[in-house]
Amino acid sequence: MRQETALEVRNNRASRTKSAQCGVCLSTLGPVQVIVASNPRSGLGRAAIAARQFSVELASCGISTWPIELGAADDDERIAAATRCGPSILVAAGGDGTVRSLLQNARETGAVLFHLATGNENLFARHFNWPLAPRAAARLIASTLGLIAQADGVAHSRSIAAISLDGTTADGLQISELAAIMLSIGPDAEVVSVLDRTPRTLPGHLAYILPVLATLPRLRMPALTIVADGRAIAREQPGWLLLSNMNEFALRIDPLPGATELDGYIDGLFVPLRGGTKPGDGVASIADSIGLIAELLRQHAQSLPGARRFRARELVVSGRGFFAQADGDLIPTTRPSQTARRNPLAKPATGDAAYCCDQLRIRCVPNCVRVLHATAASLLHN
Repeated sequence: MRQETALEVRNNRASRTKSAQCGVCLSTLGPVQVIVASNPRSGLGRAAIAARQFSVELASCGISTWPIELGAADDDERIAAATRCGPSILVAAGGDGTVRSLLQNARETGAVLFHLATGNENLFARHFNWPLAPRAAARLIASTLGLIAQADGVAHSRSIAAISLDGTTADGLQISELAAIMLSIGPDAEVVSVLDRTPRTLPGHLAYILPVLATLPRLRMPALTIVADGRAIAREQPGWLLLSNMNEFALRIDPLPGATELDGYIDGLFVPLRGGTKPGDGVASIADSIGLIAELLRQHAQSLPGARRFRARELVVSGRGFFAQADGDLIPTTRPSQTARRNPLAKPATGDAAYCCDQLRIRCVPNCVRVLHATAASLLHN
C-alpha cells in the first residue's frame, strides 16, 4: 500500500481544515449540484468576476460548481440538463433582474434559488439576509451543503410566492413573465424604458442619469383602469401604481410596509397624478412625480391625496399603452425589436408598440419557487 508523501499529507490536512472552517462534512454532501448562472452584462462584467471568485472559494472547500454564462438561446436547456443530475442550488450571479430571469427555470426544475448579488440594489439578496461578498456567499453555501442533501431533494429551503404577469403589448406581442419582488407602472417605469434602450457605459446608479434627464421633459401618465379581485381601484385615471411581493424597493424605500412573499397576496398602492396622457403634457406631471418620490423617501406615500392601498390575489390593469417594470426590468423583456438600439432622447412613437402594454393580468402564485432558507444565513456566524 502506497504511503502518502509529506506534500500530500499537508495538502489533505489543509483541505480538511478548510472544510471544517466552512462547516462542511464532505461525506454527507450527497449529489447536490451548485449551478452558477452568471449574467455577463450585469455590473459591466462584475457578475462574471464574482462568479469565478464564488466558484474558487467553493472549490477550496472541496465543492465543484457547474458554470453557465447566460445570454445564449439554449440557456433553458443547459440549466435543465444541469438540474437533471440531482438536487440543485441555482445561483443567480447578477442583479435582481438576473434573479427574475431565472424564476421560471427554478420553478420548472425545482432547484433552490440563491442570489450572488452584483447589481445596483440587490433587493432579493438583502431581503433574505444573504452575504453580498462572493467569498462570504460561497462560505454560506458550503456551510449549508452538509445539511441540505436529502433523498427527496434539498431541505433547508422554503417556498415563496412570485408575481405572474400575462397580457399583450400594443402591437399584439404576448407577455408571460414572472417577478419576485415588485412591479410598477409610472414614472420609474418610464425611466426604465429609456434605460433599456440606452447602451450601458456608466456603472451602478450613474447609468440612470441620462434616462432620468431624458424622461422628465416628456413624462407620460397613461390613464389606468385597475380592477383587483373584482374591486375597481381606478377607472381611466392617470397615476402611479406600485405592487409589491416583498417589502423591498429601490433606494431602501418601503412604500408598502408589511408586504410579504408568504401570505399569497400582492400588496398594492395607487397614487393618482394630475398629468396628462401624452408626452410633454406639462409640468404638472413632473411636479406630482417629484412630490411622490419625496414622499416615498419619507415613507409617507400612503398619506398622499387620493392614495389607495389594497391587497389582492389577482388584478387586471389596462390602458392605452403604458410602460411597466418588474424587478428593475422593462416588461416585456423579450421584444421583436430588442436588437435595434434607438436614440434614448428621441420622443417615443404613439404607444411605442414593442415596449408598451395594453393590458396586464397580474396574479400572486403561492409556493412558486424555493429559496435557501433565510435562517441559514446565521450559519455564517456560527
